[in-house]
Amino acid sequence: MASKKDTKKYIEYAIDEVISDCLNVLHLYPGKKEEEVYHLLRELVNTRNNLVYRVNHIEGKDDPRAVKAHFRSIENDLNHQIEQAIEKLSNIVKSND
Repeated sequence: MASKKDTKKYIEYAIDEVISDCLNVLHLYPGKKEEEVYHLLRELVNTRNNLVYRVNHIEGKDDPRAVKAHFRSIENDLNHQIEQAIEKLSNIVKSND
């Protein structure tokens, strides 16, 4: 990832897409499994806050390799969290049938 600004925008975009999917599920399945979806939304917001904090607080700023590894770690964690959230949301929807 190129810069802090771009990284934060990417985090916002990715998390917002899953949040949008959660809100669609709440709209399509009113009254069913709402608490599980709200819990997932809280997890997504916490993930977003944690990742943005990590972007803003880089350890070893003087070492380019450490910075690159730090941002790679953030990107990997984001992708992993997004995959988990989508899987959880999918399971919630499947259990509504």
